[in-house]
Amino acid sequence: MTSNTPLFSVIIDNYNYSRFLREAIQSVLDQTFSDYELIIIDDHSTDHSVELLAQYRDRALIIELDDNGGQAAAFNAGVAQSRGQFICFLDSDDIFIPCKLERLAQIIKENPNADMYHHQLQFITQDLVPYRKPYPQKPLSGDFSSFAQKYGKPIVAYTSALCFKKEFLDKVFPLEPYLGRLAPDSTLILFVHLLGIVHGIPEALCLYRFHGNNASSYNAKEGDPIVLKQKMYQIEKYYIQINEFLRRKGYDYQVNCNDYLIYQGFDMIVNKKSILNFIKSCILSPIFPTFASKARHIKKLIKWRLKAYPMLYTQKNKGA
Repeated sequence: MTSNTPLFSVIIDNYNYSRFLREAIQSVLDQTFSDYELIIIDDHSTDHSVELLAQYRDRALIIELDDNGGQAAAFNAGVAQSRGQFICFLDSDDIFIPCKLERLAQIIKENPNADMYHHQLQFITQDLVPYRKPYPQKPLSGDFSSFAQKYGKPIVAYTSALCFKKEFLDKVFPLEPYLGRLAPDSTLILFVHLLGIVHGIPEALCLYRFHGNNASSYNAKEGDPIVLKQKMYQIEKYYIQINEFLRRKGYDYQVNCNDYLIYQGFDMIVNKKSILNFIKSCILSPIFPTFASKARHIKKLIKWRLKAYPMLYTQKNKGA
């Protein structure tokens, strides 16, 4: 399966997903490309994951964490043990299509200068039924450092669609707990925007399973002022931590979180920030590939604002 320095290290992170884990593992073992190693990190599961993983010890490196440290801890453990030139992540409830690594190898050979490769994925139900169109509509490529410093990351992708050059990950690992407790993939994407080159692949090479427990599938009630304020403060704290990390690493790059696109959207909702400034940010952003998608995002956040701001104003007057 692997050489001493395989082209790919595939890292599966798992916490209490024994009902999906076997399919995720098998999707890697069934790859049409053989130059890879498989590393599976169990984040101190309390279900039957450990018993299931025991069946794969001859085909994968199994690491069982002593404490539940979150996805960042799992990533840290996996990357530390990896030998591959490129790192692919796979959430334990998702599935690689059989030719994923083979296609990645071809694309890397044709486009060797990128630090992160990301591809489309196909949404599926818990029962493996496809729905919606592949996401994202237009995977972006290029150097986004200037945009990322001003507005944050323009690419939003999911863990199982990401492949990083190991040489790049060595610059930013290990991830610090706050920057990766729930969404280390977002942190890695931001880092590669600030410090590296991105290559997008318009092919759905992974199946992303929606089942109600995905961290990314949670949607707060639209217009809930408490949730919106909490989200805004979390984003602000996150970017302060990002800048502190970059300074400690000796990088000149800094992110102006006050102008970050999503932060600005929530700030517009909560603090009645200028709608015109927010619309300008959306129009300039490469996140949205078409004018229609920009218009939908603007309309959605303005609708949230109309619902949320009167409640926030009332709560503020009551000392809430």
